[in-house]
Amino acid sequence: MPVAKPESVGLSSRRLDQIGAALRAEIARNTMPGAVVAVARKGTLVYYEAFGKLGDPAGSPMPKNAIFPIFSMTKPLTAVGALELFEQGRLMLNEPVGTYLPQLDKMAVATQTGTEPARRKPTVQDMMRHTAGVTYGSTGEGETELSKQYAGLTGDLSAGEFLAKLGSLPLQYQPGTKWDYSLGLDVTGLVIEAITSQRLGQYLQGQVLEPLGMVDTSFAVPVSKVGRLAKPFQKDAMGKRAPTSPRGHDGGGGGTFSTAADYLRFAEMLRRGGSLDNVHLLGRKTVEFMTSDQLGPEVDIGELRNYTNLNGYGFGLSVAVRRARVLPELWALRATTIGAAWAEPTSGWIPRKN
Repeated sequence: MPVAKPESVGLSSRRLDQIGAALRAEIARNTMPGAVVAVARKGTLVYYEAFGKLGDPAGSPMPKNAIFPIFSMTKPLTAVGALELFEQGRLMLNEPVGTYLPQLDKMAVATQTGTEPARRKPTVQDMMRHTAGVTYGSTGEGETELSKQYAGLTGDLSAGEFLAKLGSLPLQYQPGTKWDYSLGLDVTGLVIEAITSQRLGQYLQGQVLEPLGMVDTSFAVPVSKVGRLAKPFQKDAMGKRAPTSPRGHDGGGGGTFSTAADYLRFAEMLRRGGSLDNVHLLGRKTVEFMTSDQLGPEVDIGELRNYTNLNGYGFGLSVAVRRARVLPELWALRATTIGAAWAEPTSGWIPRKN
């Protein structure tokens, strides 16, 4: 990506420097070990800085090419991989997910007194836009037993174990009636595996990561790159995973590691409508469909409103879509954290024009 001064694309060097001031203050307060920030506009990199420490015992300075667990920013990677299969005619988004994963073909729906039949089967599109009826669950105080069982559906399970357990549970609401942040992209990743007979990481490596030159993005960090792995504070539960070991299955909703530079290339590909540097991954209309609001009036979006940074947003396939002309409160700050240490944007923020 070409590099230029911020003013050449209508940004301010002085105002961008405020990002560094804010992050240094947070690091000084020990809220994070360090961060890497990359800002691009109109295909030009205008700000790329590292702050603080890597978080290793040696206290190494944070390098710009530090590798972070990117959690839910995995979701758009999985969505693009699925949409490639859609363009090839191998995956239909309006098809019941049980067509590809028979373990999920006969899921009932939970009620206050038991279960009831699903009025329709959850589709692949439901999984990708978080309206299927599956959730992440929770183990918090006062949570239902069903919610606790959903919370046990982790990446430590093998693909077969994950599907068997999920298929034994009822959906938490009728498909297509409610938005709830969910395991939907994890299920989508397993749909990809069923169609391609490849592990998700292997498929994405060949179809998305390698073509885009995302050389540091993977589901496990090679031993040769561990020295660049950013680590949280010891008290942070997010740091418990062994980064060099593959998990039970490749979690399409939150299992990858990446760098700011790698993910910026992915975001730029989407901004340009599916292509970057003569590499064509998706058609322009497919990207427009992916990033269009797919929550109609029949969908209860109350849970979406619980994310204060997403007020004024709907949802597409793995990404939030702005409905309002005015940016909601806090969104501008949240957008700057797409490649930052231990930030987990739930939207996979992609600017449609800039």
